[in-house]
Amino acid sequence: MTQQNLEQLMAVAQTRLDNLLTRANQPEEQRRSQDAHAVLLNEAIAEISISLEELNVLVEELQQQNEELIATRQQVDAERQRYLDLFNFAPDGYFVTDVDGVIQEANYVAAQLLNVRHSYLIGKPLTVFVHSQERQNFCNLMFQLQQEGQIRITELHISHNKGSTDFPAEVTAVIERDRTGKVTGLRWLLRDISDRKQAERKIREQAALIDVATDAIFVCDLENQILFWSQGAERLYGWTTEESLSKTTHELFYKESLLAKVQD
Repeated sequence: MTQQNLEQLMAVAQTRLDNLLTRANQPEEQRRSQDAHAVLLNEAIAEISISLEELNVLVEELQQQNEELIATRQQVDAERQRYLDLFNFAPDGYFVTDVDGVIQEANYVAAQLLNVRHSYLIGKPLTVFVHSQERQNFCNLMFQLQQEGQIRITELHISHNKGSTDFPAEVTAVIERDRTGKVTGLRWLLRDISDRKQAERKIREQAALIDVATDAIFVCDLENQILFWSQGAERLYGWTTEESLSKTTHELFYKESLLAKVQD
Protein backbone atom coordinates (compact mmCIF):
# COMPACT_ATOMS: atom_id res chain seq x y z
CA MET A 1 0.00 0.00 0.00
CA THR A 2 1.50 3.29 -1.11
CA GLN A 3 1.00 6.84 0.05
CA GLN A 4 -1.06 7.49 -3.08
CA ASN A 5 -3.46 4.64 -2.24
CA LEU A 6 -3.89 5.97 1.27
CA GLU A 7 -4.70 9.42 -0.02
CA GLN A 8 -7.26 7.95 -2.43
CA LEU A 9 -9.04 6.04 0.37
CA MET A 10 -9.11 9.13 2.56
CA ALA A 11 -10.55 11.15 -0.31
CA VAL A 12 -13.32 8.57 -0.90
CA ALA A 13 -14.19 8.53 2.81
CA GLN A 14 -14.31 12.33 2.87
CA THR A 15 -16.62 12.38 -0.17
CA ARG A 16 -19.00 9.94 1.52
CA LEU A 17 -19.02 12.05 4.65
CA ASP A 18 -19.70 15.22 2.68
CA ASN A 19 -22.66 13.58 0.92
CA LEU A 20 -24.15 12.50 4.24
CA LEU A 21 -23.73 15.98 5.69
CA THR A 22 -25.37 17.52 2.63
CA ARG A 23 -28.39 15.25 2.98
CA ALA A 24 -28.60 15.82 6.73
CA ASN A 25 -28.71 19.61 6.21
CA GLN A 26 -31.57 19.56 3.66
CA PRO A 27 -34.71 21.57 4.66
CA GLU A 28 -37.48 19.57 6.34
CA GLU A 29 -39.84 19.97 3.40
CA GLN A 30 -37.34 18.27 1.07
CA ARG A 31 -37.37 15.09 3.11
CA ARG A 32 -39.69 12.43 1.70
CA SER A 33 -40.93 10.85 4.93
CA GLN A 34 -40.74 10.98 8.69
CA ASP A 35 -38.27 8.09 8.64
CA ALA A 36 -35.70 10.13 6.72
CA HIS A 37 -33.59 10.65 9.84
CA ALA A 38 -33.50 6.93 10.60
CA VAL A 39 -32.64 6.08 7.01
CA LEU A 40 -29.90 8.71 6.97
CA LEU A 41 -28.51 7.42 10.27
CA ASN A 42 -28.42 3.85 8.98
CA GLU A 43 -26.66 4.97 5.82
CA ALA A 44 -24.14 6.92 7.88
CA ILE A 45 -23.42 3.90 10.05
CA ALA A 46 -23.00 1.73 6.96
CA GLU A 47 -20.67 4.24 5.31
CA ILE A 48 -18.60 4.57 8.46
CA SER A 49 -18.38 0.77 8.78
CA ILE A 50 -17.14 0.48 5.19
CA SER A 51 -14.59 3.21 5.73
CA LEU A 52 -13.40 1.62 8.97
CA GLU A 53 -13.03 -1.75 7.28
CA GLU A 54 -11.03 -0.23 4.44
CA LEU A 55 -8.84 1.66 6.90
CA ASN A 56 -8.27 -1.51 8.94
CA VAL A 57 -7.12 -3.31 5.80
CA LEU A 58 -4.87 -0.38 5.02
CA VAL A 59 -3.39 -0.40 8.53
CA GLU A 60 -2.63 -4.13 8.28
CA GLU A 61 -0.94 -3.66 4.92
CA LEU A 62 1.10 -0.73 6.22
CA GLN A 63 2.09 -2.72 9.30
CA GLN A 64 3.22 -5.63 7.14
CA GLN A 65 5.21 -3.32 4.90
CA ASN A 66 6.77 -1.70 7.96
CA GLU A 67 7.82 -5.11 9.32
CA GLU A 68 9.34 -6.02 5.95
CA LEU A 69 11.22 -2.72 5.87
CA ILE A 70 12.54 -3.32 9.40
CA ALA A 71 13.67 -6.84 8.45
CA THR A 72 15.36 -5.51 5.30
CA ARG A 73 17.07 -2.76 7.27
CA GLN A 74 18.35 -5.27 9.82
CA GLN A 75 19.67 -7.48 7.03
CA VAL A 76 21.40 -4.52 5.37
CA ASP A 77 22.92 -3.48 8.71
CA ALA A 78 24.15 -7.03 9.33
CA GLU A 79 25.72 -7.21 5.85
CA ARG A 80 27.36 -3.84 6.35
CA GLN A 81 28.75 -4.95 9.71
CA ARG A 82 30.17 -8.10 8.13
CA TYR A 83 31.75 -5.99 5.41
CA LEU A 84 33.26 -3.64 8.01
CA ASP A 85 34.62 -6.57 10.00
CA LEU A 86 36.22 -8.06 6.88
CA PHE A 87 37.53 -4.64 5.88
CA ASN A 88 38.94 -3.69 9.27
CA PHE A 89 40.44 -7.01 10.31
CA ALA A 90 41.79 -8.19 6.96
CA PRO A 91 45.46 -9.27 7.07
CA ASP A 92 46.49 -6.56 4.56
CA GLY A 93 46.10 -2.82 4.49
CA TYR A 94 43.04 -1.54 2.61
CA PHE A 95 42.35 2.01 1.47
CA VAL A 96 39.50 3.71 -0.35
CA THR A 97 40.49 6.96 -2.05
CA ASP A 98 38.87 9.46 -4.36
CA VAL A 99 40.07 9.87 -7.95
CA ASP A 100 42.91 12.11 -6.75
CA GLY A 101 44.21 9.51 -4.30
CA VAL A 102 42.96 11.21 -1.11
CA ILE A 103 42.17 8.60 1.56
CA GLN A 104 38.48 8.36 2.47
CA GLU A 105 38.52 5.02 4.30
CA ALA A 106 41.24 2.81 5.73
CA ASN A 107 41.26 -0.33 7.84
CA TYR A 108 43.13 -0.90 11.10
CA VAL A 109 45.90 -2.93 9.47
CA ALA A 110 46.68 0.01 7.16
CA ALA A 111 47.22 2.24 10.19
CA GLN A 112 49.45 -0.41 11.79
CA LEU A 113 51.53 -0.83 8.64
CA LEU A 114 52.06 2.91 8.32
CA ASN A 115 52.61 3.31 12.08
CA VAL A 116 50.06 6.13 12.47
CA ARG A 117 46.70 6.66 14.17
CA HIS A 118 43.72 5.42 12.19
CA SER A 119 42.08 8.85 12.28
CA TYR A 120 45.28 10.41 10.92
CA LEU A 121 44.85 8.62 7.59
CA ILE A 122 41.49 10.10 6.63
CA GLY A 123 41.88 13.05 4.30
CA LYS A 124 45.58 12.44 3.63
CA PRO A 125 46.86 11.87 0.06
CA LEU A 126 48.09 8.29 -0.29
CA THR A 127 51.19 9.63 -2.03
CA VAL A 128 52.36 11.02 1.34
CA PHE A 129 53.26 7.46 2.34
CA VAL A 130 55.16 6.65 -0.84
CA HIS A 131 58.93 7.10 -0.81
CA SER A 132 59.91 10.41 -2.40
CA GLN A 133 61.97 8.66 -5.07
CA GLU A 134 58.95 6.62 -6.22
CA ARG A 135 56.20 9.23 -6.10
CA GLN A 136 56.45 9.86 -9.81
CA ASN A 137 55.91 6.14 -10.40
CA PHE A 138 52.88 6.31 -8.14
CA CYS A 139 51.44 9.24 -10.11
CA ASN A 140 52.01 7.33 -13.35
CA LEU A 141 50.20 4.35 -11.84
CA MET A 142 47.17 6.47 -10.98
CA PHE A 143 47.10 7.96 -14.48
CA GLN A 144 47.26 4.51 -16.08
CA LEU A 145 44.49 3.24 -13.80
CA GLN A 146 42.13 6.04 -14.81
CA GLN A 147 42.96 5.63 -18.49
CA GLU A 148 42.87 1.84 -18.74
CA GLY A 149 40.42 1.01 -15.96
CA GLN A 150 42.25 -2.21 -15.07
CA ILE A 151 43.55 -3.81 -11.90
CA ARG A 152 47.17 -2.92 -11.34
CA ILE A 153 49.73 -4.77 -9.22
CA THR A 154 53.08 -3.15 -8.63
CA GLU A 155 55.79 -2.78 -6.02
CA LEU A 156 56.42 0.50 -4.22
CA HIS A 157 58.71 1.61 -1.42
CA ILE A 158 56.59 2.85 1.49
CA SER A 159 58.17 5.42 3.77
CA HIS A 160 56.80 7.92 6.29
CA ASN A 161 57.70 10.06 9.29
CA LYS A 162 61.40 10.42 8.51
CA GLY A 163 61.98 6.73 8.01
CA SER A 164 60.13 5.41 11.08
CA THR A 165 57.99 3.59 8.54
CA ASP A 166 60.05 2.02 5.78
CA PHE A 167 59.24 -1.19 3.91
CA PRO A 168 58.69 -2.55 0.39
CA ALA A 169 55.05 -3.16 -0.46
CA GLU A 170 53.02 -4.92 -3.10
CA VAL A 171 50.23 -2.58 -4.17
CA THR A 172 47.01 -3.62 -5.90
CA ALA A 173 44.61 -0.96 -7.17
CA VAL A 174 41.04 -1.34 -8.45
CA ILE A 175 38.91 1.25 -10.22
CA GLU A 176 35.42 2.12 -8.92
CA ARG A 177 32.82 3.43 -11.39
CA ASP A 178 29.23 4.59 -11.15
CA ARG A 179 26.39 3.39 -13.38
CA THR A 180 27.39 5.80 -16.15
CA GLY A 181 30.95 4.44 -16.21
CA LYS A 182 32.49 7.51 -14.60
CA VAL A 183 35.43 6.86 -12.25
CA THR A 184 34.31 7.65 -8.71
CA GLY A 185 37.23 6.35 -6.68
CA LEU A 186 39.99 3.81 -6.20
CA ARG A 187 40.44 0.83 -3.90
CA TRP A 188 43.94 -0.09 -2.76
CA LEU A 189 45.47 -3.16 -1.15
CA LEU A 190 48.83 -2.71 0.56
CA ARG A 191 50.91 -5.76 1.52
CA ASP A 192 54.24 -5.68 3.34
CA ILE A 193 56.66 -7.91 1.40
CA SER A 194 59.73 -7.32 3.55
CA ASP A 195 59.98 -11.02 4.45
CA ARG A 196 59.64 -12.05 0.83
CA LYS A 197 62.29 -9.56 -0.27
CA GLN A 198 64.62 -10.77 2.49
CA ALA A 199 64.13 -14.38 1.40
CA GLU A 200 64.82 -13.46 -2.23
CA ARG A 201 67.98 -11.61 -1.19
CA LYS A 202 69.15 -14.60 0.82
CA ILE A 203 68.53 -16.89 -2.14
CA ARG A 204 70.54 -14.58 -4.39
CA GLU A 205 73.38 -14.52 -1.90
CA GLN A 206 73.36 -18.30 -1.62
CA ALA A 207 73.24 -18.60 -5.39
CA ALA A 208 76.25 -16.28 -5.66
CA LEU A 209 78.20 -18.43 -3.19
CA ILE A 210 77.28 -21.56 -5.11
CA ASP A 211 78.35 -19.99 -8.39
CA VAL A 212 81.86 -19.23 -7.12
CA ALA A 213 82.28 -22.84 -6.01
CA THR A 214 84.34 -25.03 -8.31
CA ASP A 215 82.04 -28.01 -7.90
CA ALA A 216 79.09 -28.65 -10.19
CA ILE A 217 75.87 -28.01 -8.25
CA PHE A 218 72.36 -28.33 -9.60
CA VAL A 219 68.88 -28.67 -8.06
CA CYS A 220 66.07 -30.90 -9.36
CA ASP A 221 62.44 -31.33 -8.42
CA LEU A 222 60.77 -34.69 -7.72
CA GLU A 223 60.41 -35.32 -11.44
CA ASN A 224 64.14 -34.73 -12.00
CA GLN A 225 63.50 -31.43 -13.78
CA ILE A 226 66.43 -29.07 -13.30
CA LEU A 227 65.56 -25.95 -11.33
CA PHE A 228 69.04 -24.56 -10.66
CA TRP A 229 72.31 -24.96 -12.58
CA SER A 230 75.49 -23.45 -11.13
CA GLN A 231 78.37 -21.93 -13.03
CA GLY A 232 80.50 -24.83 -11.81
CA ALA A 233 78.08 -27.18 -13.57
CA GLU A 234 78.40 -25.05 -16.71
CA ARG A 235 82.18 -25.35 -16.62
CA LEU A 236 82.15 -29.08 -15.92
CA TYR A 237 79.39 -30.25 -18.29
CA GLY A 238 79.46 -27.47 -20.89
CA TRP A 239 75.74 -26.78 -20.71
CA THR A 240 74.72 -23.18 -20.01
CA THR A 241 72.08 -22.32 -17.42
CA GLU A 242 69.59 -21.38 -20.17
CA GLU A 243 70.14 -24.73 -21.88
CA SER A 244 69.82 -26.74 -18.66
CA LEU A 245 66.81 -25.23 -16.91
CA SER A 246 63.46 -26.97 -17.44
CA LYS A 247 65.21 -30.07 -18.81
CA THR A 248 65.32 -33.34 -16.91
CA THR A 249 68.55 -34.91 -15.79
CA HIS A 250 67.78 -37.88 -18.04
CA GLU A 251 67.49 -35.65 -21.10
CA LEU A 252 70.65 -33.74 -20.28
CA PHE A 253 73.04 -36.45 -19.14
CA TYR A 254 71.74 -39.17 -21.46
CA LYS A 255 72.34 -36.97 -24.47
CA GLU A 256 75.77 -36.03 -23.16
CA SER A 257 76.72 -39.69 -22.55
CA LEU A 258 75.38 -40.72 -25.94
CA LEU A 259 77.40 -37.97 -27.63
CA ALA A 260 80.56 -39.07 -25.80
CA LYS A 261 80.08 -42.66 -26.98
CA VAL A 262 79.56 -41.56 -30.56
CA GLN A 263 82.75 -39.47 -30.42
CA ASP A 264 84.67 -42.47 -29.05
